Amino acid sequence: MTIQDMKKNAKLKLSGNYLKCVFSALIYFIIVLVLTYLLKFIILKLNQQILEIIIEAIFSIISFTLAIGITVNIINLTDNKSKGISKFLDNSLLNFTKYAKILFHIIVKIAIPLVLFGLATFYHLGTSIAYSNNKSFLCFSPNYIYFSTILFLAMSFVLIYFILKFIIVPYVSVEHPEFSAKEIVENSRDTMKGNIFNYILLILSFLPWIILMSIILFIFNKFIPAQFLTPFVILFDAILKPYTTTSISMFYDDIKNQDLKNKTKV
Repeated sequence: MTIQDMKKNAKLKLSGNYLKCVFSALIYFIIVLVLTYLLKFIILKLNQQILEIIIEAIFSIISFTLAIGITVNIINLTDNKSKGISKFLDNSLLNFTKYAKILFHIIVKIAIPLVLFGLATFYHLGTSIAYSNNKSFLCFSPNYIYFSTILFLAMSFVLIYFILKFIIVPYVSVEHPEFSAKEIVENSRDTMKGNIFNYILLILSFLPWIILMSIILFIFNKFIPAQFLTPFVILFDAILKPYTTTSISMFYDDIKNQDLKNKTKV
């Protein structure tokens, strides 16, 4: 199935349920925005770094469970398995422990590239400071600014590559609710083998929409202060979210069908 076919099928599935999906996504993005501001407020009030790390970790888990929940709800809405636009909250709460375990298993799987990325980022920041001050300190030298930049970019791509292996976790969760958290993560990794490049192409196909929204926001910014553009950003994200989510669902279905055909041939 081509990318155009996937997106065409996504539009067909969204027919009649698109507005419900948009409102569901809108609620999700508003909740995420409120949580983000709440996190910033709590961090400003705290003076203990350990507590800040713990709270940020908790917020990350909550955000992750909500992200899976909204994806699951959009899929259920398009499949007419649900009619509630806020059902993703119930889904996230009921499966909070399972989704938290999924996040844990993903972090374990990407631990090495994550650490390498962290080290590369630290080295690049230190080298950038040395470069801006034209003075070496510790292991940082302005002479290695280009090397640190290349290293940082390389580790960024490596980390993204490993993260993309688990990008279809929500779809596997819907397809196999009986799977444990570990099985969902491993199934996502196995399913994405040889399909990461095709997934990237699918995401890039939405670039014109992103550019269009960016242009609209740029025009709005000429008349509206930047701090008041957030509602428009949320609205645009909510409008696009059902389309991208359902298209990825079609992508996942195509992978499954291809695997089934290959097994049948064997």
